[in-house]
Amino acid sequence: MNRVTNKEKTSAFIVVFIIKVILLLIFVHFLSGNDSKKIYSYGGDTLSYINPMRNYIEKGSYYVEKNGIHYYAVRPPHYALLYYTLNKIGFNDNALFNLIIFFQILISCLSIILLSLLVADLAKRKYIFYVSVMLLSLTSSMSYFNQFLLPESIVISFLMISLYLVHKYYNSKKIVYIFFASLLMAYCVQLRPYILLALLIPYLYIFLLFLKSREYKFLFSHAILSGMAMAIIFVPWTYRNYKIYNTIAPYDYKLLDYYYGENYEKSIRLAKVKLLRIFGESDTFWDIKSMSSFFENDTSEFKQQSLFKFEDNYFSQSVTLKEFNNARNFYLACSDSTLDEKDVTAIKYFKYLTIKYQDERPFNYYVFSKVWLIEKMILHNGTYFLPFTFNQVSSYTLLLKIWKIFEFLLYKLLLLFTFVGIIFSFVKRKKEMIFVLIPISIIITVIILGGAEYRFFTLSYPTLYIFSFVGVAEIINAFEKKIVN
Repeated sequence: MNRVTNKEKTSAFIVVFIIKVILLLIFVHFLSGNDSKKIYSYGGDTLSYINPMRNYIEKGSYYVEKNGIHYYAVRPPHYALLYYTLNKIGFNDNALFNLIIFFQILISCLSIILLSLLVADLAKRKYIFYVSVMLLSLTSSMSYFNQFLLPESIVISFLMISLYLVHKYYNSKKIVYIFFASLLMAYCVQLRPYILLALLIPYLYIFLLFLKSREYKFLFSHAILSGMAMAIIFVPWTYRNYKIYNTIAPYDYKLLDYYYGENYEKSIRLAKVKLLRIFGESDTFWDIKSMSSFFENDTSEFKQQSLFKFEDNYFSQSVTLKEFNNARNFYLACSDSTLDEKDVTAIKYFKYLTIKYQDERPFNYYVFSKVWLIEKMILHNGTYFLPFTFNQVSSYTLLLKIWKIFEFLLYKLLLLFTFVGIIFSFVKRKKEMIFVLIPISIIITVIILGGAEYRFFTLSYPTLYIFSFVGVAEIINAFEKKIVN
């Protein structure tokens, strides 16, 4: 395969950057209006990352406050380090938020180029580089989070760069590659712990190289350096939290208490979450098509009208639509911030429904609920992150529809060829099979926690693209061999 030249890489980067900026402006237009002074958007969790660092800058203590209570370990500071740096330089919040988004776009462009180089090298075809660059540039799943002051954009980009670095490490054995791959992988896991198994990837690549050389000095030196890189990310935060709370807390600590009050473990919200789990549903109350939104209404805190529709699998002999309406009324009469007699009554009713459904439809409870949960997270239509509807009223209605259709087809093909690529990787024992640890980690975490969001699985998309191109390359190889024979 002819190598992609530096000039070609630079040209591709420029093209990707232009596409990313155009997509950013489109997303900002639909989500934030036409404010010419900003290119950033807030997500629901944004302030839980920014406010602790703001308090550290202004008051010398890293914490976030809610209802008069200080929470010292709700979010790790890693994502907000750029906020801290730009603030110290002298930028105001509006300017530095714009710069953070600009930085996220640059890193996203770099990660697309590097991942495209990886898949082109695996496929042994130069044109795959250009195909990958265009697909990764145009898909909303790789662009949507660039506009948000949330870790998703950086985590996805750093994951892509880390996978590229372990690939380079395997081919060159240069220790610098595994050091930075481990550092970036640990950063991603620190901010999104549901990809915990990704931490094994650098070590497994080290072990694969050890199997070739059988040099123990190589094994120990590279494994220790990888561990040191990860320790840079994990140890300071974990040690600091231990000093405050006298417990080992390497990730978010007391997060649910911060969002839902000190009584969360005894709250009606937790009772609702447990009920949702038995149907493979999650507490995504902001999604008006989810079951969780059924329990909200226009007079609630979230100001929305649910579009959720019950199906037969939600019912049992004792759990009918009447019982769900009763549960909704109980829920709306309660509060997250208090625990009074109304809450106790409502919690008992939710527990009653949960137990009844478990007794009357045990297979759904123990098996299908997990299947439904994974199905909702993975087998969607691929257009969730597009901030407009199929019948959006716009001067560009036709273009928006074409974009929707493109995203739908791309995602379905991505899943199909990912499956093909995983099979080929397994049968041929390709080292890239190790990358499957990322989606596996997410799936295991979701099953254990009993809840998921669409954005969880977006962290798997880099690996899906890798396996997809492996699958495509193997199919092309098979056809070429057939033609030759």
